[in-house]
Amino acid sequence: MPRERKQRGHRQAEKRKLAKEEQERKFLESQERYVLFYNRPKHPFGMLTREDERFFNEVYEEFRKNEWDDEDAKEAFMQNVFVEMKGKELKIATSEVGRFLEMLLARCPRKELENIVELFRGHAKELARHRFGSFALEKVIGYAAIWLFKNVEETVVPYEEHEAEPGSLEKQLLEILEVSSFCATRAHKQELVYPEMNEIFVDPFASHVYHTILNTLDGISPKNPAEDRSTKKRKLKDDTESHRTPASFNDLKTKYLNIVKSWDVSVTRTLAFDKYAVPTLQSLIRMDAPKAPKKKAKGKSSYQTFGELLIFAQEDESKESNEEFVNKLLRDTVGSRIMETVLQSSSPATIRLLFDKYFKERLIELAEDDAANFVLQRLLERLDSEEDVLEASEVLLPHAQDLICISPFVVAKR
Repeated sequence: MPRERKQRGHRQAEKRKLAKEEQERKFLESQERYVLFYNRPKHPFGMLTREDERFFNEVYEEFRKNEWDDEDAKEAFMQNVFVEMKGKELKIATSEVGRFLEMLLARCPRKELENIVELFRGHAKELARHRFGSFALEKVIGYAAIWLFKNVEETVVPYEEHEAEPGSLEKQLLEILEVSSFCATRAHKQELVYPEMNEIFVDPFASHVYHTILNTLDGISPKNPAEDRSTKKRKLKDDTESHRTPASFNDLKTKYLNIVKSWDVSVTRTLAFDKYAVPTLQSLIRMDAPKAPKKKAKGKSSYQTFGELLIFAQEDESKESNEEFVNKLLRDTVGSRIMETVLQSSSPATIRLLFDKYFKERLIELAEDDAANFVLQRLLERLDSEEDVLEASEVLLPHAQDLICISPFVVAKR
């Protein structure tokens, strides 16, 4: 294999040295994370027998093939699976053979799903922190929420309606959604409630559960694995749907937002550069996006969204200035995703302020950066002032050829 051609010179040597140090730092961080998060019980609820493992692997293959003579045959097969699962649900959820659960939950009746939700409800903490259990918990939350969305939107088929007691699934699911409050009963003060929440944001497994919880509270339904596997590569916006949510979801959503917004800003800003925490923070920013007012309000609103709080924090509350933080966000491959979400979810007034303060004077510099150019694209999509659009065009268009040579992804959208 040919060796990489190294450029000579003092500057290039310094760049190689910095790149090596960064690589070593990331390796050490990954080792620390492995010790913290992966050194956990592999089978907290016990192990399945070899016969059980063989049977459930065959179940997975049958679901994957999706070939039945008719609906009755499929129904009989699923009933047989539920019979074999009885008393082993938690062992299956924390085992690799539990891959079939996603396909089973997408097709199972409401009553069977309620039974699984009831069983998982008392073990949410262990499941959320487990490699395979977290995946199973995500799917249970997602598919239980779909039934609740059906109730709210009144799209439940009559024969499904009398299968279960009204309101029971909502109560069960709300208790599971409180998985973040593992020791919330210990204190009533806000700063002591959810003490592990920011730690779970960076957990490789529980962070995915949190992401699903926030999407569920915001009325976003999960992908449907019952569809053809070719849909897996479609864009996320084609794979999710927005729904009306129960009133209880709005209350819990407000609670989550208030707790996260009450954290020390330096803690939240540290999370903005963690690859596991970023998807969860993005969901929080979208959840707290400003709503268009029905009537024109007199005076300026004092409400600050989570995205605005993150970018425009009080200088005395953070160890670094807002400008330093935004500069780091723009150029970081992980943090830049937070900035993109802020731009997509902010009000026109905030977009204008961000443009004037952090983008206007250095459009070419940002367009040449590997991470910042994607943020710049989101900004150009959101600019609604003709004057700002023309100003950005006048700066960028004369350098279009050079920019395309440096990074072909930089495209002026407006």
